[in-house]
Amino acid sequence: MIEVSYDKWRVQVSPERGGSIRSISCSNEELLYWSEGFGARFSEPSFEATRRAWLAGYSGGWNEILPNPGSAGEWFGFGLGFHGDTAELHADVQEIGQSALVTTNSATGIVLRRRVTASTRGVRVESFVEGVDNRAVPWLQHPIFALEVDTTVRTGDADIDGQLQVALASDRPEGFWVAEAQGEVHLGNTVIRWSAETWPVVWLWLGVDEGRRFLGVEPSSCSPDRKVIATQHSEKLSGWMEITKK
Repeated sequence: MIEVSYDKWRVQVSPERGGSIRSISCSNEELLYWSEGFGARFSEPSFEATRRAWLAGYSGGWNEILPNPGSAGEWFGFGLGFHGDTAELHADVQEIGQSALVTTNSATGIVLRRRVTASTRGVRVESFVEGVDNRAVPWLQHPIFALEVDTTVRTGDADIDGQLQVALASDRPEGFWVAEAQGEVHLGNTVIRWSAETWPVVWLWLGVDEGRRFLGVEPSSCSPDRKVIATQHSEKLSGWMEITKK
């Protein structure tokens, strides 16, 4: 486990599961949701085998998923399971000053590099994808945030905000695709921003685990049918996501 910190911000990065971010805290307030066995508690016997296997090893936090953001299938000529393969691989994690450098080598030839930096402003994750050869790449950020009972969630879409408030009030797990978030979601006084040109839509996933609420905020390069809609196609792709406080 590598820890980087600055001022009131602290981040823990594990080499497991593609260099997942285990914890982000601000003044000792934990912002991510992580709980051992979390994924297994949401698994069902009817799920496809690779989805059950992925959930069995998933405990929350923040993964970065490519090139398969969805169900098992063939991606770039490789048969990959649910959410395979960078989020399943061991990553190289190095600490350099206030940053952790995370490198994951995909079996497809894609290389994912992430710079995770803590600063006075907050935490910023800059991601770079190499070896894509101008291919459209399905690419999903996959952080899960803790939600207090009185937390208000806001996006750039007023209609979605209304649906979220109904779901929050009833503790009813529900998910929403949001096309008008404009690269920003507010969870109370926590602000989550990302490069909307890289991830034009976001999947918000509300749930309850052992009495505690969480919200997945998952910017994606794909539409709900998994078709890549991001405009960035080149030999190298890049994007950023940051967590700050108001």
